[in-house]
Amino acid sequence: MHATVTVISDTELDPYTCFWAELRDVHAVDAANYFTGSDDCTQVEEEPVPEAHPHSASVERDGHPPLHFIAADPAVADAASDALVKILGRGPDSVH
Repeated sequence: MHATVTVISDTELDPYTCFWAELRDVHAVDAANYFTGSDDCTQVEEEPVPEAHPHSASVERDGHPPLHFIAADPAVADAASDALVKILGRGPDSVH
């Protein structure tokens, strides 16, 4: 199975999107567990709209509905990006 993880932090001074592709399913589950277990992230049903939720993350796995999370603080997105590097064992495939 293939999976992707995306973290978005849309701030005026330092906006970015980190994207990890072609992940093994087990790594995507670990990433989803990170967000689900975080007191600073809230799971939402629909893909977050950046204007309403500038700090968000998504975990998409083949054969499963996508998981979407939002956070109120850009520091949460920064911490998530750093944690995902450790969880996934590599940096993002793209940062922009």
